[in-house]
Amino acid sequence: MGILNHGLFGPHKGRTGNVIGSFWKKINILRIRPETYNDANSLQQQDQRLRFKLTNYFISLNRVLIKIGFSGERNSASPYNRATKYNMMHAITGMYPDLKLDLDLARISSGDLEGIEAPVVTTPYAQTLRIEWIDNSGQGHAEATDNVFVSIIDETIKEAFINDTMIKRCDRTATVELPQKWSGKNVVVMAFTASEMVTATAKNKYQVSTSAVLGKVKVP
Repeated sequence: MGILNHGLFGPHKGRTGNVIGSFWKKINILRIRPETYNDANSLQQQDQRLRFKLTNYFISLNRVLIKIGFSGERNSASPYNRATKYNMMHAITGMYPDLKLDLDLARISSGDLEGIEAPVVTTPYAQTLRIEWIDNSGQGHAEATDNVFVSIIDETIKEAFINDTMIKRCDRTATVELPQKWSGKNVVVMAFTASEMVTATAKNKYQVSTSAVLGKVKVP
């Protein structure tokens, strides 16, 4: 793929032979047409499609948080593309056709901010999870006002509950009430922190931590 800064004949759009010109995110791009394969269902292609399917489903469940968690890098790729690339490369385990997405390896954010310290997940009441941690404000770039974002994922990766209440690092505890249908499910609790400047007008001006699995519990 070539990017035209100042082409001899200006920006090119459309197909010329096996070269296709297009305009994406204010960038003029040239790319070559993909090769044609006689076998569109080879073992390698089946493997790649299954990897993408597993990753895409995970990304879809956590789309709201991934928009925040993978927005810190300053490049032309979208947060979803960066998250898809990382999780396809690092979170898919096994050999085709027995591939699976390992939540211990998966990420919903990637960054250098300090996460919460020594998290503990308990189930004090029916359909309720409690998360407790140590306030590590002052370590590195961690601040008391940093936001904590939580995703509770069904172990089968068929559903996710995104906590939408505002939680701060200095709170040291958070209680999440789940819908009744979650009772009896085995869940994985993932979280990450983000600096306070998470607003629509402060894109790419905040820090995030790399997400981590806080615990695995059965919802009462």
